[in-house]
Amino acid sequence: MDEYNEALEQLEVQQSQTETLKGKIPPADYDFYMEQFDGLKKLYRFNLMVSLIHYDLKCVVKTGLAADDKPEVLYFAKQMQVIARESFKTIFRFNKKSDYLKAIRPIIHKHYPERSEEYEVLVEKGESFAPLIDEIQADRHLTVHYDQDPLRYIRCWKE
Repeated sequence: MDEYNEALEQLEVQQSQTETLKGKIPPADYDFYMEQFDGLKKLYRFNLMVSLIHYDLKCVVKTGLAADDKPEVLYFAKQMQVIARESFKTIFRFNKKSDYLKAIRPIIHKHYPERSEEYEVLVEKGESFAPLIDEIQADRHLTVHYDQDPLRYIRCWKE
C-alpha cells in the first residue's frame, strides 16, 4: 500500500514539473503527458482503495477467528458485512463522481488494450455479486443503524 502512495506522490511531483513546460513544448505533447499523469493517478488511487479494503477484511477475519464468545463473533461478522457491502458499493456502484470502474475503464482500453478483455471479465464477475450484496442490505442496516426493537437485531444474527 505504501508503494502506491509513494508512487502517487512522485507522480504528482513529476506532473507539476511537466506543467512548467506548458508553452515550451507542442500543445499535443503537453496534453498527452497530462492525460498520462491523470490516468496513472486514477489507477494508483484505485489500487490504494482495493488495498485498504483488503486490509480491512484481513483484520476483521483475523480478529473474528480469534473471537472467544458468540457476541465477539457476531460483532466481527457484523463488521465483515459492512465492509463487504460498502466496498462493493464503492468499487461497483458508487455515484458517478467517485465510480472507480468508470474512471479507469477508458484508461485500460486505451493504454492497456491487451488487458481490456480481462478487465471486462473481472467487472462482470464483480457485478455477479450484486444480488448477494443486495440481499444482505437489510441485515447491514440492522448492523449499522440499531433498530427500535432489540429482538429484531438478535433474530437477525441467529438466522
